[in-house]
Amino acid sequence: MGGFALLTSTGFFFGATAALNQGIPWLMNVLLWVVFVIWQFGPVLFEGYSPGLSFREVARYPIRFPVYSFLNCLYGLSDPVAITCVVWLFAMWLAIMMQKPAWAPLAAVLFLIFIVLNVLCNRVIIGLLERFQSTRRGREMMIVIFLILMLIPQLFQFVGRDLERAGKLGRLKPILTALLPVNRVSPPGATFETLTLSASEKLMPLAILLAYTAIALLLFLRQSRKVYQGEIYAEGYAARRELKVDPGWSLPGIDLTISAIVEKEMRYLRQNLRMLVALAYPAIILIFIVFGRGGARQMFPLAHSASGVLCGFGAIMLLGVPNMAYNIFGFDNEGFGRWLLAPLPLRKVIFGKNLAHASIFAGMYLLVGMIVCAALKVAWVSVITITIAFFAILVLQFAVGNVCSAQWPKKVELTRMNSRFVSTAGVYTSLLVSLVIGVICALVMAASKFLELDALPLLASVIGAAIALLVYHLLLNRTVHHVYEHLENIERILSSLTTTA
Repeated sequence: MGGFALLTSTGFFFGATAALNQGIPWLMNVLLWVVFVIWQFGPVLFEGYSPGLSFREVARYPIRFPVYSFLNCLYGLSDPVAITCVVWLFAMWLAIMMQKPAWAPLAAVLFLIFIVLNVLCNRVIIGLLERFQSTRRGREMMIVIFLILMLIPQLFQFVGRDLERAGKLGRLKPILTALLPVNRVSPPGATFETLTLSASEKLMPLAILLAYTAIALLLFLRQSRKVYQGEIYAEGYAARRELKVDPGWSLPGIDLTISAIVEKEMRYLRQNLRMLVALAYPAIILIFIVFGRGGARQMFPLAHSASGVLCGFGAIMLLGVPNMAYNIFGFDNEGFGRWLLAPLPLRKVIFGKNLAHASIFAGMYLLVGMIVCAALKVAWVSVITITIAFFAILVLQFAVGNVCSAQWPKKVELTRMNSRFVSTAGVYTSLLVSLVIGVICALVMAASKFLELDALPLLASVIGAAIALLVYHLLLNRTVHHVYEHLENIERILSSLTTTA
């Protein structure tokens, strides 16, 4: 993250320098907008990389409310995304100090106010999202919002490139002109105008910026006061006169016990908006790449063939498998003890969980595969090879994931924005497994090219699938044995009141 911040801050420095040298000050406004948007929504989309601390737990300690509020703001400023944005603003200030020294003192004051405003707004947004996350209905509503937030940048990128190639960017000028008044009263616009306008015109945008900061402070204090006083969000239930029980799932070829486990896992997954977004994101991006016009497809040479698209899509999907496979008991929490009380073999419980999770990835891959094969040129040998390899790697990931789930269990709280899906040891293990698999695939492809054996990848994928099934069987037995030997420790971790990120 530090390297990314330094690298991008160089771009901000040269961007601000070019804006001041070339007489295009509006570029400074764009940079401020980038800082503002990323600061507000970056921690929301990438909260798994942020420090794991719940201020609902901090409020239990005997500290005064001013200290609690200050620690809350300081914690928001310590977020990696927030630190990156501060570095960007510092790079812009250095450019101003070098190109426009007279602006430097005012820019320093404005950027400090802008930092305070962003910290307050971000803490308010995080608090609202945590409140939504505390109820099932709120989590379901947030799924749509998260999808929109993650798709808007991609949509602008692909649509803008296509419009540029079609020579239709001129049609956007009326829209941009209509947005100028909105920009002037926005926090980035007010900061920019206070910095660049003449002395007689600075008062109004400065007042707007201070008003935004005061409103954000009041909202933050109001929200923090409720949490400090012990506000609890809970599900609301409507009284029902008649209780109707729907029959459980009955999957063909599978006994009712495993069918019930699969149904339970699917229902739990529906409550996890972050996981649903992570599952849907690769497929949606694939649609923009494959079916986009012009530059969207030219950026990705593999997008012209079905085998290339399936290879890329399968690789992206497999990178998301550890989130579900490497902590299979994480979403059960206190329910882990009920698995132990139920008269079920633990082997069947783990297999049912694996079947439910793997069927999601397999179903998405097959659905996308059918669509891609119908829309693009198909080389069936390559498609079959990639499909067999995908399922082999999928089985192998779940085999290793079962061991990690037993060795390093981790409780996942859906109501906390910063609760990670997998333990740190599980993350490193998944990276190691992915690296080994990638090296093996590269060696097979290189050997096929060097020896001129076109059938070698297909043969290797079939052998790999057989080995993956054998490894899954062996590691499943080892996982069951380890869980039975460490029942108390696993239940203590999954039932604990506090979690680690």
